[in-house]
Amino acid sequence: MSAASRRHPPPVPSNRRERFKRWWGRARPGEQLAAVVAMVVSVFGVIGALIAVLIPMAINSAKDSGSGYTIRVFTNPADAQFGRNYVTGLDYIFPAGTLATISGAPEKDCDGAYEWAHKNGGVDVGNTVAAFIIAAQSKTVIVDTGRIVIDRVVPMPRAVDLLSCAEGGPIADQILTIDLDERKAELTSPKDPNDPSSKTAAYPFSLLIEPGKADRIYMAASTSKSYVEWHLELVMEVAGKPVTRRIDNNGQPFATAPMQELASTPYIWSDGKIKRGS
Repeated sequence: MSAASRRHPPPVPSNRRERFKRWWGRARPGEQLAAVVAMVVSVFGVIGALIAVLIPMAINSAKDSGSGYTIRVFTNPADAQFGRNYVTGLDYIFPAGTLATISGAPEKDCDGAYEWAHKNGGVDVGNTVAAFIIAAQSKTVIVDTGRIVIDRVVPMPRAVDLLSCAEGGPIADQILTIDLDERKAELTSPKDPNDPSSKTAAYPFSLLIEPGKADRIYMAASTSKSYVEWHLELVMEVAGKPVTRRIDNNGQPFATAPMQELASTPYIWSDGKIKRGS
């Protein structure tokens, strides 16, 4: 047999499209249907994968950019110390009998009081002190007012343990004073800056923060009537658009009890220990 008359295998298609055409021509109808289904599933699988990747990217991008400002809250008074202006020495109440059964004490005395007291069921009594910083990054931030929201009124216990700390320091030169009974917030400052105990002057709470600048607000909330859980809402404008931001205790309401006549058992911090007071 001459070379010219020999049968040679068909040439191998040079690309996937040609190979697919040759296979499609030989395939049975059932095989063709299975191939179509597989391709459809494959396409939708790719689309699903892209959606799974792109949507979170878009959400994260929107979360990370576009706000133009940040707010950082300091709920621990020890963390809210700005230079010489700070407040420690807060008082806390506990269910009666609690402090007689708890072992240990804050490692840093008064500076460690807040976290220790709250971890062991304590509640701020008299005042709740905190601070927050508003930083305008790329947009002008205007705070029009602060709105006090009472989340819950809690019945006062008949008997409590009262834990006090003898240390303290001068209050900030300007402070956001919150009256939980009247649901009012206003800026107050001593008329004599060199005498923090002098009579205070009050101003409406409003701020204008230009891009690239920040403002630190030190706040103290008090009640004389009710044990309340509450939070502060900042009514703001960011680049001309209305915005409301919540200031709270790490996602939970602040809790403040009144300093009033209580059937209380007094305790104090002294030399790194909790001792029965008088």
